[in-house]
Amino acid sequence: METELKLSLRQQDAPALLAHTLLATPAKVQRLLNTYFDTPTLDLKQRRMAVRERLAGEQWLLTVKTAGKSENGLSRRQEWEAHTTPGALDFAALVDDAELAASLMALRAQL
Repeated sequence: METELKLSLRQQDAPALLAHTLLATPAKVQRLLNTYFDTPTLDLKQRRMAVRERLAGEQWLLTVKTAGKSENGLSRRQEWEAHTTPGALDFAALVDDAELAASLMALRAQL
């Protein structure tokens, strides 16, 4: 489950937020290479889903995100992510929702 909280902040309040102790850890810079997949008819977009392969350092990851619910800046949605081999798109091994995994496997050749 992915939970995301979006905050609204006035420009003059940014320095106080950035000075907060929870944000005192130095930032880690990491280069990411992302490839997003969909069918020619945008089946995943229509279902408000995303399929992504990401190279983070030396590690390839496959991610599936489903449509979620958002209310007052708080969003929650199902997400699966695991190590992968580029191009494998093995949704049956990744997604523990059998119906969704089968649906994605059926689309795999079109992605």
